[in-house]
Amino acid sequence: QEQTPVELIYFGKDVTEIVPGFSKDKNEKLEVVCFHNESNCVIIGDYAFMGAELLMEIKIPDWVTFVGGSCFCDCYSLKEVKIGSSVTYLGTSAFRNTYALKSIHIPDSVNVIAAHCFSMMKPRRRNGNVNVPSDEVGLDSVTGLDAVEYIEKEAFLNQRKVRVLKFGKQLKRLGRSSFEGCNNLKEITFKYYKN
Repeated sequence: QEQTPVELIYFGKDVTEIVPGFSKDKNEKLEVVCFHNESNCVIIGDYAFMGAELLMEIKIPDWVTFVGGSCFCDCYSLKEVKIGSSVTYLGTSAFRNTYALKSIHIPDSVNVIAAHCFSMMKPRRRNGNVNVPSDEVGLDSVTGLDAVEYIEKEAFLNQRKVRVLKFGKQLKRLGRSSFEGCNNLKEITFKYYKN
C-alpha cells in the first residue's frame, strides 16, 4: 500500500518509541518533526527518518536514551540537532551525510558514538543529482565528548572541516580510521588520569 508523503510529524506525550523505519515511504516532503514538551519517548529506532531530505531541525527529547542506526542518515538539509540529555548511544550512521549540519554538541550522557555516525559518504539523492563540494559541507565544530567511552570505526570519516577535537577522561576505545579524511584536523586532545 502506497503511503502519502507528509510535511510534519508530531509525537505526543505518550509515545515511548519510534519504531524502526517509521517514516519510510512517506518522508520525501517531511520538513518538521516535533515532540510534546513532556515527551516520554525513550527510543528512536533504526532508519526512523532516513532520507528525509527536507528535514532541517531535530530536537531529541531528554527522555530518549537510544538513537538508532541510520536514524537521520541522508537528511541532507539538517542544520540543527539538539541531542537530549539522556542519550547514551548514537547508532551506526545515525547522522551520516547530514551535509548542512555545521556543529554538534555531544552531551555528557553519550558514551558510544557508533561506526560511521557522522561520516560523509557519496550522496544518494532521491530527487535528482546532487553535486556536493567536499570542502564546503560538514561539521565545523564538535563539542562535548567529555563522557564518551567508545568511538567506533570511521565515526567522523571525511569530516574535512573539523579542526579541533577534545575528548574527556572516559575514552577507552578509538576505532579504526575514526578521523580518516579529516584533512583539516589540527588538534586532538585526550585527557587522562594520573596514576
